[in-house]
Amino acid sequence: MGKRSAAPGSRRSHGDVRRQRRLTAWFTEAEIEKIRLEAARHGMAPAAWLAKLGTDAASVPGSREAGDRSLAKSAADAAADMSEATEVARKIGHLFNQAVAALHSTGVHSPALEARGASVARAVRRMEAATLRTARELRR
Repeated sequence: MGKRSAAPGSRRSHGDVRRQRRLTAWFTEAEIEKIRLEAARHGMAPAAWLAKLGTDAASVPGSREAGDRSLAKSAADAAADMSEATEVARKIGHLFNQAVAALHSTGVHSPALEARGASVARAVRRMEAATLRTARELRR
């Protein structure tokens, strides 16, 4: 099967293999504006530009070593780990919301609920701090 043409507006070729995975990232307004400007400078949509940038960086063997692994591989691993941690935090939040909903419906206060809430808050703060540290390291 030959390369398919780009979807209207994506400005990125489909390639030989259908893409089946999606990665979501959050940006500040300032960050997204920088991305939009740079993508426009290259004649690409922001998502297409980010995808090309990421896949190009991951394709360069041995680029900017971080330990004995390439920075691109480390960044990809970090992004996957953060994505997985975010999903786990989302699930924890969902379960905590269910516990709070039970409290509201029954009016029975579980002594452990407050402690669990504090534990969830601490875990989220640690995850956020780790994410920020990783982002700073990757910008070097």
